[in-house]
Amino acid sequence: MNMKFAVILLSLLLLAGNLVAGQGSFQLDHVDGLTAEGHIPTGAFITFHLRLTNDTDLDLKGFTNGFRVFSPNGADWTTLSAASTDALGPDDFDFIYGISHINTDGEGADTVGFAGSVGENPYGAPAGFDSVTHTIQIGPLGASSHALTVCLDSTF
Repeated sequence: MNMKFAVILLSLLLLAGNLVAGQGSFQLDHVDGLTAEGHIPTGAFITFHLRLTNDTDLDLKGFTNGFRVFSPNGADWTTLSAASTDALGPDDFDFIYGISHINTDGEGADTVGFAGSVGENPYGAPAGFDSVTHTIQIGPLGASSHALTVCLDSTF
């Protein structure tokens, strides 16, 4: 595990009582790069768009979440990258913000982690926040991946 991300994660877990005023949840919003039938073409890049929802009346002062991308039947790709969108990012979290590419080589399960926390300033995801905040892109899928499955799963 990336040492910087491990420190971020540990800090968030130890300080969670002070950092999380509201409760947020990540979910898959949509996927770019699929065919009209919902298939993944070989040779293509696929982008998963993740939505963060804070459906409480409290501000979300911190979050951690991770996702793994894997294929139970052997689909392969060469890279994984993750990014924040303009809706939420480093400027919204004054204490810690990070995206950790834990394993991104297309072998086995590729894993990426997201973390953010607020120190003294009133940033974070405000009450009622609901927007696509992060993306995960994999690809290109090899020709040997034809008719195989790619899965996205929350890891924590």
